[in-house]
Amino acid sequence: MSRNYIRKYQAGDLDLIVPHDAYVDDPTVKDRGAALCGYAEGLTVTILDPDGIPMAVMGGILIYSKVMEIWAVVDVRVKMYPKHFMKYARKVMQDMFNFYSLNRIQGFVRSDMPWAFRAATFMGFNLEGQLACYGEENKPHYLFAKVRR
Repeated sequence: MSRNYIRKYQAGDLDLIVPHDAYVDDPTVKDRGAALCGYAEGLTVTILDPDGIPMAVMGGILIYSKVMEIWAVVDVRVKMYPKHFMKYARKVMQDMFNFYSLNRIQGFVRSDMPWAFRAATFMGFNLEGQLACYGEENKPHYLFAKVRR
């Protein structure tokens, strides 16, 4: 019997996440994540670990009719289940492409988060550039995108 490890975001899921790496000491990451979870024009899901515990909350916001910007708050436990996380994160991306008939999904990765850089590349995103002094953290970020032509 197959279990569904992706579910629609439920209030409280974000509270169960212990932010990964650079965000561990960031007191605003959950506030910003909560604001994105409540965004009316977006899609937010929770990825569960093999034990059914939330390991990531991720979503996307339509910024144009065929373009979505993605975001994620990932738990430190993703290191225990990297293949599991990647499998279901890829499925979420594919579902977004199909459901919204997207031409492009893009996202930003902080330059001090090499695991996120590798994850974006593994999921088929292409590096498009680097932004200096970007985001709440005022740190360099990479712009990644996946395009369907």
